[in-house]
Order: sequence, then structure tokens, then C-alpha cells
Amino acid sequence: MSTNELTFQEFLKAFGNDEGQALYYIDNILAENRIEVSENTLPYYTWTGERFVAYADHQAQTHSFEVRIKGWYEDDDSSADAIVTFDRSDNGFAWFFDNLHSTLDGIIEESEMYWQDTPQNHRRREIGALHLQRESYRRRIDKTRIYLIESGASMSPAQFEQNCKDVADLLSKMKFASDRLIDLNY
Repeated sequence: MSTNELTFQEFLKAFGNDEGQALYYIDNILAENRIEVSENTLPYYTWTGERFVAYADHQAQTHSFEVRIKGWYEDDDSSADAIVTFDRSDNGFAWFFDNLHSTLDGIIEESEMYWQDTPQNHRRREIGALHLQRESYRRRIDKTRIYLIESGASMSPAQFEQNCKDVADLLSKMKFASDRLIDLNY
């Protein structure tokens, strides 16, 4: 038996880009117990003032979800499973959370990406985690800026100043993450 690897967009295309049909299919294979879901995580990295360090005791960052569909393709001569990856590159991650996360929550297994401890895998893990962390910083900066614009006139001077300091701190962490990615030759 072989395995087909699909992106979210390729999976959706198999249903004529009809999200309703794709969701109906997933409900059916869930009822038939032909689905396995893996939440791929990366360690949380934080800036110590000198370097980024991975913390095992922090909540891991979700990188992507992989859905294994048993018997994706079957005919008289062969059959194949499919592994569909829902990540940020093609909006699959957001689609998974919007449409599947609550339905599949009870069967999701967490697994750390690139679990084999080699220098190459450690580097890939750090690069992926820093990309996630940098995006998280950017989102928090954007939300804080919007909050300041919308609420700046009604907050106390101390609150305003603290929010400005938070934005500056996040910008600094984002810069350090970008610099580390450059150091990793990415």
C-alpha cells in the first residue's frame, strides 16, 4: 500500500473545491474510523537577551496538522492512504481550525516535528519555530497598535506608556528572531 501526500489545496481540489463536500467526506471517514490526526508542534523559543533558547516546559507551538486517511484510493489492483497537511502556506491551518478542529479534537495526537535528534533536524526545528514565533510577535504588535489607536484617548497615561513599551519590546524580539534566522542562513 502506498501513501499520497497532499496539501490542503490539493485535498480541496479533489472535491472540486467544494468545502461542503470535503467536510461531508471527512465526517464519513470519521464515522468509519479511517482517519488519524497529528498535531505537529515545535518548541517555544524565547530571547534571553543574548540568544534564543528552546523551553521544554512552555506550551509548544502548533506548526501544522496532518490528517491520515486510510483507503483514500482503492481499486481492484491497488489502494493508497493519503496524508493531508494543513499548514499556514496555503490557508490550510486556518481552514482546519475553522472547520475541523472541534470535530476531530478527540482524536488529535500531538507529535513534535523532526523528532530525530540530528544537527540538521535541530536547525530545521529552530528555523520553523522562529518563523512561528516571529509571526506571533507580529500579530501581537498589530493587535496592540490597533488597541492603542482605538482606545488611546480613554486609557491612562501609564497604560498607554506600557502598551508602547510592549510594542517596542515585541519589535526588538522580532528583530532578534530575524537576525537569528539570518545566522542560520535561512
